Amino acid sequence: MEHSCFWALLSHGDLNFVYLPLSMAARDQFFGKTFFDFVHPEEAVFARQDLSNFMHAHTLGGSVTRCRLKNVNDMQPPNAKSKIFSIGDVRMMFLFFLVFFALNYLPQG
Repeated sequence: MEHSCFWALLSHGDLNFVYLPLSMAARDQFFGKTFFDFVHPEEAVFARQDLSNFMHAHTLGGSVTRCRLKNVNDMQPPNAKSKIFSIGDVRMMFLFFLVFFALNYLPQG
């Protein structure tokens, strides 16, 4: 069973997806895109500002940003057998759903 929680490595600044676990069914949907490509348009400016402020702080602390993300299940081909975001046999039917995005920054040096 897949979980609705996953981790990823994102590039500094633009938050491009660099690495995702091989076990993710829809991982190919993320490559070549930024985290902000998945954020709801009404919340993209806030999310970008919040995460940018955190990254420019250059601390070892963490940040949690609340925003709506696209439902990746809706981006998969219709014949896809596995779903990245599912709870048991219940599929999320919403185009966007609420998430808490946790970010930890590891500065160089």
